[in-house]
Amino acid sequence: MGFAGPFYPDEMPGTLYVLFWWASDPSVSQLGITARPEERLASHARHGWRVRRLFDFPTWTDAYRVEQAVISHLTTVRGLTHALEPEDMPQRGYTETFRIPADELAELVEALRVEPGAQLQLI
Repeated sequence: MGFAGPFYPDEMPGTLYVLFWWASDPSVSQLGITARPEERLASHARHGWRVRRLFDFPTWTDAYRVEQAVISHLTTVRGLTHALEPEDMPQRGYTETFRIPADELAELVEALRVEPGAQLQLI
């Protein structure tokens, strides 16, 4: 079993998605990764989430690294914590929710996708 854990082989292509909670609170955004975007995004859509932007990566591991870098930036540099609780997201993913505009979240993903390991100065 590789870096991707029991869900996906490391070498499988990955998609990082940025969503906003259209149905309940559009100021809440979520990012996540999947190797099966159609299934995962359909699950989110059933709970009122809409896609703001999708980022395709050559491997699931590449997507995971960018996702974790963005989460680290949001939590350590900006001091944000997750915006939702488990009961808000029966489809899972509440720890990747933040009260940040989805467009801004997508910009952070883009910055780290283009320059892996970059030190973001966006506050």
